[in-house]
Amino acid sequence: MHPKGVSPLSSGENTNSYKELLKMKKILSILLAMVMILSSITVAFVTFAAAADPADVVEKINAQSAYVGNADNGDGTTHKLPGYSFIRKLTPSTVVTGDGREIINEIMANKYPEYAEKPYHTDSGYDLGAILANVVGVSAVDKKVKKNSDASLTIGRDALKPLKLDAADVKSATKSDNIYTLKYNDIDIVAGERVEDSVLADITANFPQATGLDKTIVNSLKSHDTALTPSNFTLTIKDLKVTAKFDSTGRFTELSYNYTIAGKVSLTYVDPTPFDVAFTLKDYTRYTSFDYYNEGTDFDYDELAKKINEGTAYMVDTKAGYTYARDNKYEKQENSNGDYVDYLFTLNTAELLSSNAALSTVFGTILGYVDKIEISVDEKLGTDLRASKWVCKNANSSDPNVKKCTSSDPHQIWQCTCKDVDGCCTCCPAGTGCTSTHPCDKKNGTCTSADCKCGYVNDPDCKYVFNTDKELSELDANVAKIFSTIGTALNSTIGETAKTKFAIGSTTANIAPTSDPTKKLDKKFTVKATQLDVFDIEEPSFDPSNGAITFKIADQSEENGYKSLSHLTDDYVTNEEFVNALNASFANSLSSLTEKLNIAVLNSKLVYSNITCTVKFVDATEDNMYGTGEIESINLSYDMLAASKDPKKNADDPSTETSTPVIEYTFATSMRSSVKEVEYVDYEKGDVNMDTSVSLMDAKLVLRYVAELETLNDYQMLLADMNEDSAVTIVDAKAILEKIASQTV
Repeated sequence: MHPKGVSPLSSGENTNSYKELLKMKKILSILLAMVMILSSITVAFVTFAAAADPADVVEKINAQSAYVGNADNGDGTTHKLPGYSFIRKLTPSTVVTGDGREIINEIMANKYPEYAEKPYHTDSGYDLGAILANVVGVSAVDKKVKKNSDASLTIGRDALKPLKLDAADVKSATKSDNIYTLKYNDIDIVAGERVEDSVLADITANFPQATGLDKTIVNSLKSHDTALTPSNFTLTIKDLKVTAKFDSTGRFTELSYNYTIAGKVSLTYVDPTPFDVAFTLKDYTRYTSFDYYNEGTDFDYDELAKKINEGTAYMVDTKAGYTYARDNKYEKQENSNGDYVDYLFTLNTAELLSSNAALSTVFGTILGYVDKIEISVDEKLGTDLRASKWVCKNANSSDPNVKKCTSSDPHQIWQCTCKDVDGCCTCCPAGTGCTSTHPCDKKNGTCTSADCKCGYVNDPDCKYVFNTDKELSELDANVAKIFSTIGTALNSTIGETAKTKFAIGSTTANIAPTSDPTKKLDKKFTVKATQLDVFDIEEPSFDPSNGAITFKIADQSEENGYKSLSHLTDDYVTNEEFVNALNASFANSLSSLTEKLNIAVLNSKLVYSNITCTVKFVDATEDNMYGTGEIESINLSYDMLAASKDPKKNADDPSTETSTPVIEYTFATSMRSSVKEVEYVDYEKGDVNMDTSVSLMDAKLVLRYVAELETLNDYQMLLADMNEDSAVTIVDAKAILEKIASQTV
């Protein structure tokens, strides 16, 4: 601040000085700005890894891996295990000198038939890298480990284990933010040494198990009598690195390790001239997407499964009563005429003729006029037959450049439908700006996909045409009669078998306490002592408004064996059971025709989806979801689809397809069931047979159990344990007799 009344601009000298001052301030401000910029740049470059104390890094990684891989805290307490994703990628390669590759390919073809298919054999010969990965015993993996589950059940020996890294083995340690990296020296595995004794075994349980690995190769060559003799085998584990990323709380966000197995071996064949094989296998393994259990907000999957299993077992063991209701409906199918019918079947005549010599001889000429025969069966509409023929634009063209559409490749053409919008667009053909992301040309206005819809559709001139000039009924009355008979038979086979197997319709029953539920219900509908585990349960939630817990299980099919569904209920049918029932019923219904036509071979794919279960426990509250532990109600629902198997690409050879089914069909249902009004019985101590009275029969039952002539469920064991010493012995039988005697005095 200047003195009062004095201005820096009061004289020329002062003015010049002030100008210089201003200039200096500008220079200083520029310098200051440069300093700030440089400092920011410096901060950006500080993210480069800096050296770290190996002991500190090792301790941090070991401690966190112990938390993830072991529920025991080591102080008498435990914690819920986190889930995570596990990914392993492999990059194998081999280099063979001289004529070695030809020799190896010849030997593989003759001595190793297990490697004849993909991924081990390609168009260019055997993929020695893929074979190498198989020999080493590791493979590419991409799996998810569920929270609070046994990871070994999902990914086996790849489960993240408590690491026991030793700082003394570390070549270098670096830290960048919350990322820690350990690097190790190369490890030479010479004859007599074991990989399992190396540093690699401290990191993972999944590594080559053989002594020096050469033993595996030598034994394999000898066992297959290859005439190959290995020598000068070397094996090195190179570029071993461990990287750990932590969050702000010190928990893993990612743990990875990678290494390269590099080996070399000289081989001699019949010709004593050796050829060398050098190989590498790069392994990149990552544990990521860690999902930690949050007390108070997360479902304990293990506890949920346990509580439901205990609750259902208690219902079964105590012979609880309940009201059961089941409703299973099937969905009608739309035929080519737009009618919704009970059942719809399609006979593919080409496949029908090719698989039946007798049919081809008698009706080949006639059925050659059609490609498909559609059979609609409906209780109200009756049975309807429709023949169709594939009609193709350009079918008669002699121009080899004209692509002809087929039933499997019907052409795709550009089609656009627009409604005129002022200043927007009219119908826009392909190439004029109308695309899937930009539905039409913008002009003076704006238009949306609702105004102009365009894209590729199947060529309408390539299609199955019904009611051709060669109607089935007009072609031959005998053909029509046969297929009408087949339609009726299909109705009574696929239709009725499906109805029976899937129990279409409504089922209700009142199960009295202490009674046998199978007296009123099919066993597969009765309450089952469930065997759920954490792998079965998905998306659990609790509804505080009604105290119910709802969860889902994954879609079930032939591929996964209906495992989770079987843990929950017996109310389902397997694909094998359904197919066997179909074929048996088909053979019975068409016994005379099947001998001649041989068309009783049916296939099916059967999938259960949208499987949802809701369980409510007695006196459940938001603070205590499991209440008393007794189940109050169970609701189960699912959708089921049974259909003839579609043509699929061969997994090993994408260029091939399986044949089209002779008979095509679809059968879809939705099932809803409920168990409610559960009534439990308070049994008297000693009432082992649970007939609501203590009698000599109970003492006899205990004696038979002691003699190993009878079995008792868990609840019966409690009733039989009169002296409550956690064992059922002859002493308890005596106590029951004494109780009976005291009651009769």
